[in-house]
Amino acid sequence: MRQDDHGLQNADLATRTDLVFDFSGVGHVDLAGLSILLTARQLAHLDQRDVWVRGLPDDTWQVLYALGLQDYFRLFQHMIGPHE
Repeated sequence: MRQDDHGLQNADLATRTDLVFDFSGVGHVDLAGLSILLTARQLAHLDQRDVWVRGLPDDTWQVLYALGLQDYFRLFQHMIGPHE
């Protein structure tokens, strides 16, 4: 996770950088990937940051919904333009 505020003396001056996972083109997220995603969310939450996901496969969303974890992540909308 990118944290630009390490080493700052005044915590009020720290910048908050959210984390974005882009799963575009990924067909399946296995248990290890899901574990990394959940661990990142836990660490980000402790630092008052958000975890955004983009292009998460439907079956992975179904797992998150089944576990009641769907609200742990923010949905990064699909971009429109030359980067798609």
